[in-house]
Amino acid sequence: MEPRTPPPKTSTPTAAPDTVPRSKQVSGPLFHTGDLTHGRTAVLQDLQHIPVVSLEYFKEAILPTLPPKISIASIRKSLVKSSILTEDGRWKKFSVEPSHDSRTEPVVFESLKSIFDGIVSEVSDVTQRSSTLRLVERPSAMPLSHRNNSSRPDAYLLLKKKKSVSINPTGQRHSWDDIPVSFEFKKGTSDDDRINNEQKIIWSLHSIMRDDPCRRSAFGVTIENTEVRLWFTCRALTVVSHRFDFFKDVDMLIHLFCSLAFANEVDLGWDPTIERVLVGGQIQYDISFGSTDGPSTVYRTVEIISDFGADALRGRGTRIFKAYKKKKSPPTEKDYVVIKDAWRDSDRMREDLILENIFEAIAETQPDKVEDAKQYFLTVLQAEDVMIDNETDNTLRLLHGKDIPDGSPLHDVTAEKEPSQRSHTSSVGNIPSAPLQLMRRNLPAVKSGDVHHKQHFRIVFAELGEPIFDLKKLDGVLHTLQDGLKGLEYMHIAGWVHRDVSAGNVLRCNGRGKITDMEYAKSLTSSSESHDVRTGTADFMACEVEGQKYL
Repeated sequence: MEPRTPPPKTSTPTAAPDTVPRSKQVSGPLFHTGDLTHGRTAVLQDLQHIPVVSLEYFKEAILPTLPPKISIASIRKSLVKSSILTEDGRWKKFSVEPSHDSRTEPVVFESLKSIFDGIVSEVSDVTQRSSTLRLVERPSAMPLSHRNNSSRPDAYLLLKKKKSVSINPTGQRHSWDDIPVSFEFKKGTSDDDRINNEQKIIWSLHSIMRDDPCRRSAFGVTIENTEVRLWFTCRALTVVSHRFDFFKDVDMLIHLFCSLAFANEVDLGWDPTIERVLVGGQIQYDISFGSTDGPSTVYRTVEIISDFGADALRGRGTRIFKAYKKKKSPPTEKDYVVIKDAWRDSDRMREDLILENIFEAIAETQPDKVEDAKQYFLTVLQAEDVMIDNETDNTLRLLHGKDIPDGSPLHDVTAEKEPSQRSHTSSVGNIPSAPLQLMRRNLPAVKSGDVHHKQHFRIVFAELGEPIFDLKKLDGVLHTLQDGLKGLEYMHIAGWVHRDVSAGNVLRCNGRGKITDMEYAKSLTSSSESHDVRTGTADFMACEVEGQKYL
């Protein structure tokens, strides 16, 4: 393809380009030092600002639906009879506002447990159902984590029927694998109190989504004095609600506790198609692929090849597993496959379908080249969009089909700057080159189209590849790059461009270089609209794009 001639230089300033590059901080070196504050700062800088939504929207679109037969008014009356609420609608355990209470924060907010337990008891009597969760106040130890997560929430909701598995049982310590909702409390209402709560709750949400392959979403609650804000995150967005005063709006607190305490595991953010198991003293995962004409296929992982893609709260959340199809006999080396679990933009084509389109296009012009072309790409054994309860698993479904309201204001998130002495554990796999996100300038308040919803999908590849930067011999590197170039040539013959070529996206498999990560590939004849957020890899991006000017 001939290079495009740049416009002539003139003395008249040209308009600013519509996209500017910004690196993803969680892919940067500071995040991977393991310092807790650097980690928190990177996550907050990537978020920058988040939508603020009404309580009504949060109830309708985000919180799990209330159990049947539940009337908030009836529960309130029952709480008065049981002396949890006074006749004039005050919480009996809170004689004064927390800011006026001389006791320590943990002691002051411990009263929330008796309120939660009272609400659960009343709902259980009406519905004849047991709650899914219990409230843990003033935890005596940090919850267990696979990543050395040194944060400890002020409180959390914990699954009664745990999903965690223990390598080394440690008494009564709880696990982050069983926590869907974390809480942070402050007696005061200063900016410092608010910011501190925000930073802690966002880190908790991030830790859940980063550490646990079984999660699709997570919840949080922050309280400053009597002001409550509700938090939610999934792979498409993180949102916070408007405040409510739990001293005055007792119905909202009752609704919150009812909806969460009795929700099922799917509504609390867990993925029922992946199960954590203990195999030979190591945590592994059983991943189910659905089938319309028979039993599902279950693959068992043997290791996580890479999970750097899960470091960002918003994004693809890509994890790569080495696995094998479960069967009675032990697996042999030829049984091992690679499973990619990720969330693509809902309007993008899945990788296996992209490959099918490329091979079909080659067949139209050079049918004798199709089999040769396939050598330079990974072999897809199985692929599907994840289904839960007979519905595709996507982030709009997590919002009950109700998108973020147009005009929702944006809330800036402030980052800490001083290093911490505590640590967190980095991700598994090779550290990727820091990807650039090209963000359109002058974004207005949120519009529904600004949220790029994600579709959960999985692909099984036949080949176990080795990235270029792990190769030990120069001839292997050169041959792999030559094969990668051949794969790109076939893409161009088909009329497609890759749009995210990097050293990490060319693997050596059985002596052959193969192109991977086709998610951003696009046909040159595609009429689809461009995205407000585009992704590339900084070290392999055209310098004109990075500099936002022609050379």
